[in-house]
Amino acid sequence: MNDCEPSRPIQKDPVCGTEVTPQSLFRATCKGRDYVFCSLQCLTEFQKNHKKYLAPHLYLDPVCCTCVPSNNEFRTSYQGNEYTFCSEPCLAEFQQSPEKFIAAPVEYFQCHRHPEVRQTEPGNCPHCGLPLTAGRSRT
Repeated sequence: MNDCEPSRPIQKDPVCGTEVTPQSLFRATCKGRDYVFCSLQCLTEFQKNHKKYLAPHLYLDPVCCTCVPSNNEFRTSYQGNEYTFCSEPCLAEFQQSPEKFIAAPVEYFQCHRHPEVRQTEPGNCPHCGLPLTAGRSRT
């Protein structure tokens, strides 16, 4: 016979990352999902700006075709559109000649572990399940 208590599922506070039990008194529902918090301070912070703490959308860096989170620090606006970059060098390269990258469409999606997996639509590698990376011929 086991004298241990049954394990409780642990969730992470989206503001500070602290592990919190689902029984926490500090709770919020956002977009149909329940969140728990370690303190009133974290709950209040989440309520002020929940978008900052929810999983970011991924965007394609127009220079290197890497997927980057929407909340990445390397960003710029050009002709009314917002662009997000993986790094400062990609941002700088875009700023030097943005038309070069805007006019160059993504040509394929490929697995970096299985380069033979190449297709015209985004998806996951059938061998390892990783997301395919966008690519194009660099001129």
